[in-house]
Amino acid sequence: MPVHWYYDRTALQRDYGYVRDYLAPKNPHPDSILWRSSYEPLNEKGEILHDQAQYWGRPGIHYHQFLRAGENTLNVKLCALLIESLNHNGGYDADDYLERYIAFMTTPGNHRDTYMEECHRHFFTR
Repeated sequence: MPVHWYYDRTALQRDYGYVRDYLAPKNPHPDSILWRSSYEPLNEKGEILHDQAQYWGRPGIHYHQFLRAGENTLNVKLCALLIESLNHNGGYDADDYLERYIAFMTTPGNHRDTYMEECHRHFFTR
């Protein structure tokens, strides 16, 4: 997770060396392009960035800056949510997963990941 989206191998070596264990992310992230991204919810139902919104549009921000060493990213947490839904229903139930997904994303404190893929942002925009 901390080496996510490093393209400069010299910077990667400088910041993390040889990765042998779980590591926490470091700021600044030399290859971060989060400063080029933005998300403005249309209304409160689309508020999915919560306290992370303040870091968007700023240079050098690590995409996963608040995650602890070994902590899962937002996407892995959403996969776990899907597994919970599959186990609960004995198979895939789109309505159940959608309900869980929306509740998870719109509840502050469910994750501490700064970055959120465009697919999630577009879903809540629509």
